[in-house]
Amino acid sequence: MNRFDLRWRKALDAEGLKEFHANRFWARFNGAPIPEYKDWDRPKCMRFLATLLEIIKSHRIFPVSAAVIMQDWAQLSVDERALLTGAVYKENSGQLVGAGAPNKVFFFPFVWCVSTPLRYCNPGLVMDFFFDRNEFVATYAQDYYDFLRRAWTHHPRKMGKLSFVDSEKTSPIQAADLLAYELNRYAKERIKQNMGMPDRNPSMKIATRNQRGENDCALFNKPGIDNLLKPYRASKTSASEGGPVACVP
Repeated sequence: MNRFDLRWRKALDAEGLKEFHANRFWARFNGAPIPEYKDWDRPKCMRFLATLLEIIKSHRIFPVSAAVIMQDWAQLSVDERALLTGAVYKENSGQLVGAGAPNKVFFFPFVWCVSTPLRYCNPGLVMDFFFDRNEFVATYAQDYYDFLRRAWTHHPRKMGKLSFVDSEKTSPIQAADLLAYELNRYAKERIKQNMGMPDRNPSMKIATRNQRGENDCALFNKPGIDNLLKPYRASKTSASEGGPVACVP
């Protein structure tokens, strides 16, 4: 990431910025008085955004994201929500193993965004995960990550350390923040269009350019959730027991 870091920091230094936060950038773009962008007009904002996205585009960065429609989540049973947040079940019996986090919907996207890159991680390699430092959720996230490592018998050797870093000193975290913001905008637009696929603006074309699979950036409505739960629901009709199976991944 040395080359990426150098290019990213050069782009920020050229504008006198110490760090990039997507929510602050877009707040200024929409007229809010954000100090570091106070003299920026719309064309300059767009040029700077294009520069950052071009840096992302030119490196081996593979975006992964997940969002869920709350109305569809609320219709699930407690057991189904547990499965989508890390619990496993016994194949051909449907018996739940582990508690998951059925009352914490944000762990569903968390599970998806951890499990998806692990599927691309070749045997013998270990993948570390880095998050922006947040004292409020750090301990909780670490405990949950450790729970997943114990529950996912097919992935634990691939799961490395979970670390929380200072985003000002870690440019890839700033890039991830930008991608997350853009992918969130796109998910909201899909919902507005009744789960259609809107024309991607230049930001989204770059944000999704390096996707390795069509579900890497997922938006889960009822059909999508039902598809994930289909094997579990089928297993509940069988009396025999098999080994533990994860619903996600």
